[in-house]
Amino acid sequence: MDDQRHGEELAAKGVGFVDCGVSGGVWGLQNGYALMVGGDEDNVKRLMPIFETLKPEGEYGFVHSGKIGAGHFVKMVHNGIEYAMMQAFGEGYELIEASDVVTNVPETFRSWQEGTVIRSWLLDLLNRALTEDPELDDLRGFANDSGEGRWTVQAAVDHAVPLPAITASLFARFSSRQDDSPAMKVVAALRNQFGGHAVESAKGADSPGADVTPHRSELSWGCRASFGGGRLCGRRRARTRGLVCTRGLARTAGLGGRGARTGLGAGGVGRGPACP
Repeated sequence: MDDQRHGEELAAKGVGFVDCGVSGGVWGLQNGYALMVGGDEDNVKRLMPIFETLKPEGEYGFVHSGKIGAGHFVKMVHNGIEYAMMQAFGEGYELIEASDVVTNVPETFRSWQEGTVIRSWLLDLLNRALTEDPELDDLRGFANDSGEGRWTVQAAVDHAVPLPAITASLFARFSSRQDDSPAMKVVAALRNQFGGHAVESAKGADSPGADVTPHRSELSWGCRASFGGGRLCGRRRARTRGLVCTRGLARTAGLGGRGARTGLGAGGVGRGPACP
């Protein structure tokens, strides 16, 4: 870690080093800053008058987390937790807003400020934002990251610690910055190729050509295998499960014939493949 390297370099010159992670945002000046420090005990004690001035009043808001580097490390993890908590509030908000039975979304969140398990300062701030803009119409769903989330995920990799919630919240921010996802373009193209699923044109869903006819590799009798382990066949019987014959009965065990198409797994019924 950079802190440890800096500490060693300064120690060689007789200079002490203390690292300090700071939290509190723009409200810190009013409420005090939460301080997380790392360093030798003597150096931390020497700086305590400064820390006492900056920290919130009372028992909490300051910790000597450990040796050099510990303060910045726990502050990094603190911000990773913050990422996941904000993402959880955001996802909950979107789901509630999508419901046709909830008619008062802002008041629902406001009611949670007292007596609930999820009451928190972040919830208070969300309610403040909803008071100013009840539908959040003035905002775009675009979120940058300042680095701590990435560092937290990288530290998890280095320590082989599973961090699914924090990692997902970081990736969600990446997704927020994409007007059109290249990865999902590939997914759409593949679904169209193997399953004949409709795709949306880059020109828009209602433009000509939005539903593209799938590319088909057809043999003499037009049998087409779809997802689910099927294979292309000619005049032979199609040995695939869930085959639906457009000219005859559908049989789950597989039945060949002209114009036959396979479905997904056993028991395919209908005139088209069922694909994910």
